[in-house]
Amino acid sequence: MIIKSGLMILGLLTAALGVATCEKLPILQLNFETDESGWLAMGQSSKVSLTHEASNVKEGKAALKFDYGVKKNEFNLMVLPTPEEKIGKMQSLSFWVKPTHSTSLILVLSEKEGGHYNAMFSVSKNRWQHVELAPEDFTLGTGKDDPKDPDGKLDLEKVEGIGIADFGQILAQNDDPNLAKLLHIQNGDQILFLDDFTVSETKIAVSSSVDQSGYHFDSFVRPQLAWLTFGEANLTRMTDKPLTGSSLQADYHQSAGTLAGIARAVNGKNLAGKTQLHFDAASSKPTTIRIQLEESGGGKYFINIDLPGSSEKKAITVNFADFNAADDSKDNNSKLDLDQVTQIMFIDFSGLAGAVDQDNSFWLNNLRASNKE
Repeated sequence: MIIKSGLMILGLLTAALGVATCEKLPILQLNFETDESGWLAMGQSSKVSLTHEASNVKEGKAALKFDYGVKKNEFNLMVLPTPEEKIGKMQSLSFWVKPTHSTSLILVLSEKEGGHYNAMFSVSKNRWQHVELAPEDFTLGTGKDDPKDPDGKLDLEKVEGIGIADFGQILAQNDDPNLAKLLHIQNGDQILFLDDFTVSETKIAVSSSVDQSGYHFDSFVRPQLAWLTFGEANLTRMTDKPLTGSSLQADYHQSAGTLAGIARAVNGKNLAGKTQLHFDAASSKPTTIRIQLEESGGGKYFINIDLPGSSEKKAITVNFADFNAADDSKDNNSKLDLDQVTQIMFIDFSGLAGAVDQDNSFWLNNLRASNKE
């Protein structure tokens, strides 16, 4: 049931290049001009309604408004119960969203008697973000509260509901004031605006791929960035210098006692057998970035790389064999199993290493895993 989907998303935390074809008529198109179009609010302090305020409407004269709290002991989301036949032929899903605070959002496809499949992306405060998703962007939720999936793959014809939730709610459940400061966790009442929600048979370019050169994590071709953020990092998709081609730019403040970073869901099957990780990166200030791989069973393995600052591009290659177990790693066999990796993280620990107080920008692209070159 879609109601169970909302609560089970809590398990998420531990949790081929293509060419777009000609557009086809939408399977489902919601513009919210007259009503909420079937969307429901779930949770202790959630509510859906319409807004006609021009500044909070992307298309037409109205948009969906979702009021909710980011608070301890609460989990709120909005859901759209969807007849399976509406989703079975889906090749893409798109919409516009605008939050009242910078955060990361989770969009969930819930299968009937199956798994929950999640897609994550970042959004910036008071800014309309266009989102485009394809079926291959969704990964199976493997948290302890997520249901098991009989065949381990997304079956669109079984999808019975769509849910949207604020990832910040998961962070808000902690009881450690030091962690709250470390990650800049801010609780409170929030609003999310949604407009022009469309499900279509039109294919869109694939964001990750596997070819002879290896597994490409993200080509950054989508309007949104499919990365979670923490430590108040704001993400922007870039197409110019300091890197070449489409890239991710993370803007954040380095200060004593804090950290900032980004994370992306990974299908470990695409990493199996690979020996090296490659990427291009730059930083406006000299810094050390920790690259961390996290396994489904609790294993955490990292390697640190130094960036010179001055927005200087640096091509990085590291060996997976050189990754070390983190202090909080919980792994039965004490070794990195790439096929079990569910997440890759890039973390700036400058605030923990010294008394810095400055803004920084970090750029990333050409992220790829391969056999030794």
